[in-house]
Amino acid sequence: MGGIVPTRAQRQPAVHLTLDSRGHVLDAAGGAGSLDRLFGTTQLEGRHIVDLVPPATVTEWWVSLLLTRGGEPFPHRPLHVRTERGSHWALVSGAGLPDDGPPAPPAAASTPLRGRVLLRFSHITPTVELGATASTLGDGPEVAEHALAHSTGPLPDDVFRRAFESAASALAITSIDGVLLRVNASFADLVGRDAGHLVGRSVMHLLHADDWGPWHEAAATLLRGAADHVRMDRRYLRPDGSLVHAATSSALLLDPDGRPQGLFTQLMDIGEHVRRTEALSHAAEHDALTGLANRVPLERTLRRWLGEAERGGQSVAAVVIDLDGFKAVNDTYGHATGDQLLCAVAARLRGAVRSGDLAGRLGGDEFVVIARASSADQLGALANRLTAALRGTIAVGGLSIGMRASLGMAVVSPEGAGSTREGLAPEQLAAASAGLLRAADLAMYEDKRRAARATGTQEELL
Repeated sequence: MGGIVPTRAQRQPAVHLTLDSRGHVLDAAGGAGSLDRLFGTTQLEGRHIVDLVPPATVTEWWVSLLLTRGGEPFPHRPLHVRTERGSHWALVSGAGLPDDGPPAPPAAASTPLRGRVLLRFSHITPTVELGATASTLGDGPEVAEHALAHSTGPLPDDVFRRAFESAASALAITSIDGVLLRVNASFADLVGRDAGHLVGRSVMHLLHADDWGPWHEAAATLLRGAADHVRMDRRYLRPDGSLVHAATSSALLLDPDGRPQGLFTQLMDIGEHVRRTEALSHAAEHDALTGLANRVPLERTLRRWLGEAERGGQSVAAVVIDLDGFKAVNDTYGHATGDQLLCAVAARLRGAVRSGDLAGRLGGDEFVVIARASSADQLGALANRLTAALRGTIAVGGLSIGMRASLGMAVVSPEGAGSTREGLAPEQLAAASAGLLRAADLAMYEDKRRAARATGTQEELL
């Protein structure tokens, strides 16, 4: 490959810039050599940051900073700095400093910045440009044309070129800030686009938005030499809106002098694996017949809610539900009809609970709903909705079956949960959760006995 191999980048001393709320440099530190190497000058005081780095990148900094609280730093981002003396990559991070006056937006920002900013440029490395970057050339046909004209650098010979283009694996070469410089046919097939329309585009146009940050973090990891390659799973968007799950492995491409040229990424479609994993995960936490939650998420959620009850000021309730006379349905109409009835009950429960509640099946004809509420009226309204939903007749397989259910509710108030909030071991929270369900179960059986006494039967039949 002509000496262009993924290795660790050569490093230069870090540079620190302090900016005012308008984006002007107040102070620059890091040594004259580092300042001159990165920005082409040591005279930075009073200069605006958009004169030193690409405006689109600066805007991202303002937004990132505004999202921070209490001076917390915002994360590393790879940055390309160009001057008349050359081109360098660097990792930039920063943090907000106390206010120094009224906020005013910098020229490149659409959102005003409050206070001062401390920026740190580290892992400064000279680079040879392979193609255009989205932050300086925009994003249109002229970008693709420029990138095509400069994208042959990382393919030093015909053998590698042919291997790249014919590989069964999806392969892509990008600039460090994410512009696609070359892709093979397998990559184009993976993302469902024409290869000629991909070159010159930012890879961010293909990635799920939640994967933008991890992509930048991976590039930063490679640029600062923390790893020779980075592996992660990413999601790519196809034109029809569907997602492609891919396992990726990226490495830094350097020239013989150790200067970064771009990123080389291999991708493998893992969609089937992801679907199987999601199906297994769903099955592990849901009732196979009704699709409601099973004991695993019910008990986990109860433990979490009990731990948060006092702090959140909300009561935690469990409602246990048992269908009266369900055995008679199975005996009279068969288990297939009984299963259909259970599914119909599950559908009614979904319609009766609120968005934050959780309905589940404990087994057999026993169901449970867990909920949080800030008042007794809210819990009373929930109980009324559940009672109404499970009363009357229900159509199952051409039959109209009368239905009644016994309900029992148990509640832990915020004050009663005080001892579960701080310093309680997981097994103690588990015991508290089990106790709440047990109390609701006892209340349900008391409701069933009342109904039996009222009708003079041992069990209220459907």
